Amino acid sequence: RVLDTEFSKTQWQPHQRLITRDDAVQIYETRSKDPAGFLTTSFFALANDVKDNRLMPRGWQASGPYADWTRPIAVDATRSPGYFNGRGSDSVTYRVPANLAAKVARVRATLNYQSIPPYYLRDRFEIGGNGPNTTTLKALVSQVNYRNTPAEGWKIQVAQAEVAAK
Repeated sequence: RVLDTEFSKTQWQPHQRLITRDDAVQIYETRSKDPAGFLTTSFFALANDVKDNRLMPRGWQASGPYADWTRPIAVDATRSPGYFNGRGSDSVTYRVPANLAAKVARVRATLNYQSIPPYYLRDRFEIGGNGPNTTTLKALVSQVNYRNTPAEGWKIQVAQAEVAAK
């Protein structure tokens, strides 16, 4: 289901170390605000980076070359040690709330890759208006048919883990 933050112009999913609710997810992405303080994807309006928690390359170090330019934004190193381990990975803990634990036998987490998030296309269509490039992009996107493919829903499953609830 669509999260409240998915198409919000003011709210985004923070970097998560511990997930305890079904409306919280870990999304590795970069988000920026425009000069008016609204989230945007427009290259012409990027004024303030508020989140960049994309997985860093293997070997990245806070003291390494260009670390100031490539550092994560809005990721607390003291709360997310697995993210800063130089392995290009992260650790996220999923905790089932006690009121649901007795009803849950197994827990499954899925890591998906999505090259074009829905909010990005929405921004392109809103910002671009009816110009020729936007019209072409709309036409191309409307022709994509990922039904019954590994990319259905504009996402590709990268990994999945399932464990018995404790």
